[in-house]
Amino acid sequence: EFKRLEGVLAEGLPPALFLRGDELWYQQKAADLVLAASKQASLEICRHDTADPEFKLPRLLDDLAGGALFAGGRCVLVRGANELLRKGSRVHAPGLGKAILGRMAQGGEGCIVLVGKGLRADNKVLKDARAKGAELFSFRRLWDSPPPGNRTLAKPNWFSGWCVTLAPGVSLWPPTKRFILWPPRATTWVPWMLSWNVRLSVEKS
Repeated sequence: EFKRLEGVLAEGLPPALFLRGDELWYQQKAADLVLAASKQASLEICRHDTADPEFKLPRLLDDLAGGALFAGGRCVLVRGANELLRKGSRVHAPGLGKAILGRMAQGGEGCIVLVGKGLRADNKVLKDARAKGAELFSFRRLWDSPPPGNRTLAKPNWFSGWCVTLAPGVSLWPPTKRFILWPPRATTWVPWMLSWNVRLSVEKS
């Protein structure tokens, strides 16, 4: 899905993107890619998070309806967007679909980005927006044991990528990372390492 997202962004920002899935790290990384593309396109960035006590639905709807003041377009990023679509939620927004479609109909530069674990591909808002050119990306949960036919362990690969994300100078040795172990019933994100054969080294640039 990341390669597909990179391919879509390379051709230009679509009017709307929906990022869903069970793994928060994947959602964050995908959102970062979209934000980087938006900044490169000199878009104004408007961020909203439904989990933030300061979240205001009217402000979000205003950002969707209005235009950028000092840029050619606007990127409206909403985290926890599934809460906006869930009936009974304290931030349920019945008019969100109309606002999104209205924004997309304006054309021009800019994009809408909805991020949320519980976004449903069959939701009417998402289906209507996808019919108008929106893109949906679904990111699976990391697995401890690879599926049949795939010998790659996701969590060690995730861990090494996470290290590089934190600091470009951080690397795992040996490069194969084959000695990073996850106990089958582990409930923590911290990997168990064989201290006699693996070390985390920080290379000074």
